Amino acid sequence: MTKTINEPLTKESVVALLRSKVERKIGHKRLIGLEPEIPLVYDGSNGNELGSAVSVESYQKLLRTLAQEGVWREQYDDRSVDQAGNAQLVGLVHRENEGLAVTCDFGACTLELNLPPETTLGKAEEGIKDILRKIVPAAQECGIVLLGYGIQPVSLPSRSLMAPKSRYAALSRRFYTREHHDTSPDGDVYFHSINAAEQVHIDPLNEQEAVRMVNLYNGLAPVLIALFSNSQVWGNTVDRRREPRELFWDRVNFLEKKV
Repeated sequence: MTKTINEPLTKESVVALLRSKVERKIGHKRLIGLEPEIPLVYDGSNGNELGSAVSVESYQKLLRTLAQEGVWREQYDDRSVDQAGNAQLVGLVHRENEGLAVTCDFGACTLELNLPPETTLGKAEEGIKDILRKIVPAAQECGIVLLGYGIQPVSLPSRSLMAPKSRYAALSRRFYTREHHDTSPDGDVYFHSINAAEQVHIDPLNEQEAVRMVNLYNGLAPVLIALFSNSQVWGNTVDRRREPRELFWDRVNFLEKKV
């Protein structure tokens, strides 16, 4: 099933897509995947403000420093070019394990780790620890700290923090918040450049289980936010909300954009 960018999804098409994904899992072992997102901030050296979000250039410097290890292949986005017309460096892929990648989320200041799925949560966690042991020293060399937090605590959202990825540029053109529709017709979804999440992916083994899992985790969402939210301090202030990321996404006007 292929949907064009101007063709809105329907309930039927979404159900068909999910059913096809579940059907491919029947008869296979359940796999668990972790996808951590980690804010990158400056350590205060080289004239950079302590705790502020790293720039696109600093993120790319981190990638090049890590690539010197020799086991990584640089990944470029041919649809996103710099002022000289060169394709932008957006991530790294492991030369011997294509399922292992270092990239970023909507903001270049949000490191994203893509790891192959594992059969247990413990194995998946060990995979994260292994790759962080390589990234942390490279980050220190660049004056960067990996922050165990869910949002940038100092820097406010900015277009300058957006990752140089063509798909995020497309999102920026198509999405805007309800509040800023009249003042920002070109989109203001860039405020997602500062938030991060720890994502867990668990395979359903059949269609009935998939339905139960969706209902269960949707029902648990308020409890999970209450227990694990870690984003209350941002913009140098304490927000009254536990999880600003949820509010950010709620404000994006998906319906008018027919997504």
